[in-house]
Amino acid sequence: MIDTGTYSGPNRGPHPGSDNGINPGTHTGHHPGTRQASRIAATTGALPETDTPDKRPMWLLVPALAILVLGLPVAVWLDLRDLTREMLARQNAEAAEIVNEVRTFYSEEILARISDSDGTVTFSHDFRTEHGTIPIPATFSIELGKMISGGHGFTAYAFISDYPFLGRERGPLDGFEENALAAFRAGRTAEIQQVSGGLFGRRMRFATPVVMNEGCVGCHNSHPESRKTDWQIGDVRGIQVFTSEQRLESGLFAFKYLFAYFLFAGGTSVLVLFTQHRQNRRIEETNTKLHASNVELAETQQALQTSFDLMEGDLEDARRFQHLMLPPTYPRPDRLEWATWYEPARHVGGDFFDVFELPGERIGIVIADVSDKGVKAAFFTAVTRSTLMDIAETCDEPMEVLRRTNDRLIQQNPSELFVTIIYGVIDLKTNRFSFANCGHPSPMLRHADGRVEELVCVPCLPLAVLADLDVRPASAPFEPGDTLCLYTDGVTDSGAHRGNPFGLQGLKATIGMAEDTSAEGLRDAVAATVTAHDDEAHFDDVALVMVRYRELADGEQPEEPAR
Repeated sequence: MIDTGTYSGPNRGPHPGSDNGINPGTHTGHHPGTRQASRIAATTGALPETDTPDKRPMWLLVPALAILVLGLPVAVWLDLRDLTREMLARQNAEAAEIVNEVRTFYSEEILARISDSDGTVTFSHDFRTEHGTIPIPATFSIELGKMISGGHGFTAYAFISDYPFLGRERGPLDGFEENALAAFRAGRTAEIQQVSGGLFGRRMRFATPVVMNEGCVGCHNSHPESRKTDWQIGDVRGIQVFTSEQRLESGLFAFKYLFAYFLFAGGTSVLVLFTQHRQNRRIEETNTKLHASNVELAETQQALQTSFDLMEGDLEDARRFQHLMLPPTYPRPDRLEWATWYEPARHVGGDFFDVFELPGERIGIVIADVSDKGVKAAFFTAVTRSTLMDIAETCDEPMEVLRRTNDRLIQQNPSELFVTIIYGVIDLKTNRFSFANCGHPSPMLRHADGRVEELVCVPCLPLAVLADLDVRPASAPFEPGDTLCLYTDGVTDSGAHRGNPFGLQGLKATIGMAEDTSAEGLRDAVAATVTAHDDEAHFDDVALVMVRYRELADGEQPEEPAR
C-alpha cells in the first residue's frame, strides 16, 4: 500500500500548491509565515512625536514650588501677627491719651471748681462761666466726645440731641442720626450700625439711645434753658454715636510679608512661563524633526516591505522547488508500504530524503541532514541530491556512492557546509538492506515480531568535511513484515531546547509499542509523539521515512518490476 501524503503533524494544513502533479497534501509541513518581515516592519514603525520637554535640570523650581505651597499661610500668619500688634499698640496709645485728657479734664474742670467754690457745688451745662458749677451728665458726654474725637486716631464719639439747651447750637442731623433717633423713639432698644466706604477705606457708625432717668427728667423739666419741659422717664433724649474708621493706607504696609509672597509668586510664575515657553519651542522643533524622520522612516519601511515581499515570493518559490525534489511517487507499492514526514523549521530546510528504483529489483533510499537551515542549506541539499543520484546510476555499492559524492562536494562547497547522510539499497531478491552511514543517526528496524533494532555501523565523518573519506559498508536482513525507519536528528533532538530530548529510546519505544504497525500507522505514532514532546513547535528540520516490507497473501504474486 502506498501512502500518497506525507505526514504534516497535528492541526497542520496541506501544501497550498498542487500544480506540480503531486496530490494535494503531499510532503506538506509547517512553514513559518513572514515572521522576520513582520518583526522588521514592527520595529521600523513611525516614531511618536513627543510633547515631553527636554529633561534639563530645573532644581530651582523645586524649592520655589515648596515656598509657594508653604509660604502663603506663613506670610498671612506673619502679617496678621504684625497687624494685630500694630492695632493693639495704636488702641492702647489712643486709650492712654484719652484717659490722660479725661484725667486732666476731671482735675482742672471738676476738682478745681469744687475746690474754688465756697462750699456749695451746683450742676450746669454752662459750667465754665458759672462759678462753683460742674457739668451735668449730658454736658460731660459732649466734652468727652470732644476729647475722644480730638484727633487721637480713627475713633470719634458724639452726643447728639435734637433738644439742646438754649445757647447751644443745634447742628443738622444727617440721615443716619435722624433714622437712628426715630427708631429708638419708636421703641427700638438694640444698637444701630452703619458701614460705609469703598476700596480704600471703611467707616462704621454705631448708635445707642440716651434714655431719660428720674434725675434727668427733673433737671430738664425744671431748667430754664431747657427747650423741652415735659420729659418723662424712659424718653429718648438723644443718641450716642461712635464712629470708627479704617483707611487702607494706614494698614497697607502691615501686609509686607504677603506682598513679598505675591512678589515672589509673580516672579516664579514668570520664570515658569518663560521656561515653559522655551520648552514648548524646543518640543516644536523636536516634533518637526521627528515628523521629517517619520516621513523618511515610512519611505524606508515601504521600501523594506517591498523587498520583503519580493524575498517572500522567492522563498515560496524555493520551498515549492524543494518539495518538488521529494519523491512524487514511491516504487514497488506491491511489496513496500511507504509513509514519510517532512517538516522544515523555516521556509526551506536542510533535511531531505529520496527513494528511487534501481535495476535488479533493488530500491535506492537516501536521507540526509545539512549542517545549516534556510536557503543555504536548501541549496546544498539540492547539490548533494543531484550529485548522489548521478553517481548512484552507475555505482552499485552504497559506500562507493558516498565516497564519490564526498569527493565532488569537497570541490563545490563555497559555504563550507557539511551533510550527514545514509544511503542504502533494499534488495527484494535477497531480502537485505545494504547501506553506508556518514555521521547520520542510525536507522531503526522493527522486526515482524515487534522487536526494534538499531542498525549501527563503523562511525564515519559527514560528507564535505575531508577528502578520501573512509566509508564502511553495513547490511541487515529485511524480511517481509519488517519495517525500516530512517530519520534525521530533528526527531530525536525534539525537546532538547528544554533540556529534555526525545532521544533514541523514545523513538524505539514509540515504534515498538505502536498499535498500528503499518508504515502509515508507525509514522503517525512517531509524528504525534514527537510533536507533543516538542510543544507543537519544531526548532529543527524534521524528515522521516517509514518503509514496511509487505507480507504477500496466499496466492498473491508480486508485480513485475519496471524495466
